[in-house]
Amino acid sequence: MRRNFEEALDRNPRNWYPYLELGVLDSIQGRDREALKLLAHARKLDPLEETTTEAITRIRKGHPVTFEQLDRVFVERVKRRLQ
Repeated sequence: MRRNFEEALDRNPRNWYPYLELGVLDSIQGRDREALKLLAHARKLDPLEETTTEAITRIRKGHPVTFEQLDRVFVERVKRRLQ
């Protein structure tokens, strides 16, 4: 999984999303310092993306972010837009 997102960054280093996913992966694996760096970079690339800020807040409070939580946020966002 990590390699796929790293390859995505090689193709387009200005895309915020791979940084978000890599940050979540690092968070899950207990590498909070690395996760926060990646998430800060994602937020710099897209400061209006609320998910990144939410992930940073959770990690700083000692709560790792999961892919399931991330997926729920995006699914709910799509549902709201379709209504």
